[in-house]
Amino acid sequence: MFARKFRANRLTKSQRRGYGLLDFVLRTPESKDPITKNMYGQAMHKTNPGLISQQELAPGFTKNEFHTRRVNLMKPLNEKDVVVVFGADKQYHSPHIFYPFRQDANFYYLTGWAEPNSALVLQKDSNVTGGYKSMLFCLEKDHNREIWEGSRNGIESAVADFGFDEAFPVSNLTVHLRDLVRERNGLKLYAGKNNIPGKIKSQLNFNDFIDVNSKIQKLRLIKSDSEIKMLQKANDISLTGYLELLKAIREGVNEDSLANLFEFTCKKSLGEKSSLTRSGYVPVFAGGDNSLLLHYTLNNCNLNAGDLLLIDAGMEYAYYNSDISRTYPVNKTYTPAQKDLYNAVLHVQESTIDYIAKCRTKKESLTLNNIHSYSSKLLSTNLRDLGFVDVNIDRIYPHHVSHYLGIQLHDTVDVSLNTPIQNNMVFTIEPGLYIPYDDNYPKHFHGMGIRIEDNIVTKEDGIVNLSKSIPKKIEDIERIMNE
Repeated sequence: MFARKFRANRLTKSQRRGYGLLDFVLRTPESKDPITKNMYGQAMHKTNPGLISQQELAPGFTKNEFHTRRVNLMKPLNEKDVVVVFGADKQYHSPHIFYPFRQDANFYYLTGWAEPNSALVLQKDSNVTGGYKSMLFCLEKDHNREIWEGSRNGIESAVADFGFDEAFPVSNLTVHLRDLVRERNGLKLYAGKNNIPGKIKSQLNFNDFIDVNSKIQKLRLIKSDSEIKMLQKANDISLTGYLELLKAIREGVNEDSLANLFEFTCKKSLGEKSSLTRSGYVPVFAGGDNSLLLHYTLNNCNLNAGDLLLIDAGMEYAYYNSDISRTYPVNKTYTPAQKDLYNAVLHVQESTIDYIAKCRTKKESLTLNNIHSYSSKLLSTNLRDLGFVDVNIDRIYPHHVSHYLGIQLHDTVDVSLNTPIQNNMVFTIEPGLYIPYDDNYPKHFHGMGIRIEDNIVTKEDGIVNLSKSIPKKIEDIERIMNE
């Protein structure tokens, strides 16, 4: 509380002094206060009602949902145990020029706070509502800095809007953590150790802290209904881009032009909400031999007649990702060999999704590693039918069929792929084949790379395919491309 009062007094004095001509120009005419006073470091309902509803704290989520996540994290801990979660820092590609900011996944999951240079401190306390106390350490409102760097939420908003019990300047964090370590008295200290700010790490011994990442990731693994709606929205946005690509793919078009068309179309589809979406990852637009590189991202070649185009592109919607792959013919029609290999992959992809659905219906235990084994065996069988002999499937299908999906593209990476699948888990199903120029494989398949990827939600009695509307059957693809 002292820190907040101190800052308010300092702001008043600073406003009386002024910051010179630029400060004078940027004051609002109604109040003579700095124009940044009523601005925030992220979209809020009061400033962006077209982006965020009155019930939401962040796009898609209420303040209570973030509170519930913190309750679930703190519930199994012992009284007075402390959790520290650090937000992400701004990253710069040259002096003063920063990359677009993306908040740390664990931090955003617990707070909805989308500003850099912040930290969350939680302490288990059974005597208060929710069973914990919360403190946010963040950047203060600073008119002079905000003119140059953009507006900030400030410590007042952290309490009034976001609902934290207390908020302090982030400059106080090191001293606060040092006091926690000194006065721990048997309590356990937990911290997200993968993104500790360098200045803090150099001043504190984080061997005193237990890594909290795995605990948060276990919570993130099971998606709420609100999260699934966000993931569905990301897939629906991506659908608009794929439908436009089907009309634009042809000989001579540059891979990068198609990548830009995809993102532009997706953003345009959201209208006034376009700022909530962006590419979830560097996309793959791999024509011809480029498709043999699993993560080819140069995207700088022109498409050649007769080739396949492997696309791996998906949009993020307000921090929630889609991850989709399709393989389309440059000539708008598959050759017989392309059709055979494509159908072999498609059969495996659809059969694997059906296999998951049947296991869910029968209440049979299943893991992502089980699913991968199923897909590998089925793909080997399909290849033998196409004339492949003594196939080392791991060489031409070198990646896993799946990964978890959510706030991060490869979500909850600390969670084992041998974890039994539960209701409301989200993951990809993405078998692929990449046939090199090697006499061990039938020559008419050389140089073909094919991947087909969808996003799956598990339910109690089956599955939901979030990306099912994006064309992947040959007859649908060829029909749309030739309309």
